[in-house]
This record gives sequence, C-alpha cells and structure tokens, in this order.
Amino acid sequence: MWADGEQYPERYEIDAVLPGAIADAIDAMRTDRFILLDRLARTLLAEGDPLPSSILFALSSSPSPFIDRDPRLGVEPTYLAIPPTDIDAVLERAVALFRCGICGRLAPFAQLVPHVHASQGSRAPPRCLVAPSQVRALVRRAVGPTASVGECEARGRVWEAEGRTVEVVEVGGSAVRTWKEGGLTWAELVRPFSLFSSR
Repeated sequence: MWADGEQYPERYEIDAVLPGAIADAIDAMRTDRFILLDRLARTLLAEGDPLPSSILFALSSSPSPFIDRDPRLGVEPTYLAIPPTDIDAVLERAVALFRCGICGRLAPFAQLVPHVHASQGSRAPPRCLVAPSQVRALVRRAVGPTASVGECEARGRVWEAEGRTVEVVEVGGSAVRTWKEGGLTWAELVRPFSLFSSR
C-alpha cells in the first residue's frame, strides 16, 4: 500500500511480527531486571545492608545472574528461584537508586528503566549505574537501609535538606553553592542528586 510516496506494511505483516516483538521486549525487561538487581544487591551487600536470604543465596552461588555470564544461555537457577516479592522488596528500597549513564537522572528502578528505554532508545543495563555511595549513605541515614520509596513518599512534605555544599555541573563550567530547604517531598529531596555531585 502506498501513500504520499511511502510504503506502509500490510496489516497481516504487522500481525505476524507483533507477537515476536512483544516477546523480545518482555525478555529484554526481564534480563534488565536481573542485571540491575545483581548490580544493586552486590553493592548493598558490600555496604552491610540486609538482603533477603534468597538473594544472598543467589549472590553466593554465582558471579552472574546468567549461565556462564551470558544472557543468551539463560538465567541461573538460583536467580530464577528468587521470589518476585524479594526482588521487588530490594528494587523498591529508597537506597536502591540508579543513575542514567547518559543524562545523569537519578531514580528508582521502576522509573529509570522506562526512561532509558524511551529517551535513549537503548537497553537499560549499560546505561544504568548504581547511584553514588554518598547518595545511598545520605538516604540510609535519613530512612534506614530497608525503607521503601513508597514509605518515604507517603510521609509527604516533611523532608529537609540540611546545608549541603554541592558543585553544580553545567556545560561550560561549575559553581559551588550551599542551601537549606524544608517542606520537601521525597522526590524533591532526591532530585538534586541527579544534577549535583556531593562534596
């Protein structure tokens, strides 16, 4: 079928390709989830945070979530055995922040992976880094190692950013500033770390 000089696929061609494309997207998200869980869990374990026993067992049993470190060979059985509730419990922690390797945005797994897929047009793991340790340390001091983002957000505008010295990194230069703010939501409190690096 032709319209304005462009060729559009016939409906039956789209219908034939769609199930495979959906299956590929679901598989990619599953792979991303295991890679980022592994990165985060190893980081939190090294910092002394408690983890569910199923995740501890998977970490101690394999150096990677994939057989022979290759996603094409499948997921390690110990990772497949992790209950989804345990995975969610870790990925939804307030300390479980990831940073976009392209734009620097800082967000929890559930927000950052779609951001990377949509805005960067690429798979998430190479573009998602575990947040800097000083950010996790500040979050851990504020709410503890296991509080969820939802619990922090549910508290409302109770958060205060005490005097922090930050370097504002901009194209063409940087500046140092200190500020103190009160009455912030959890998202507002965390947002500066997307733009600033702690000093």
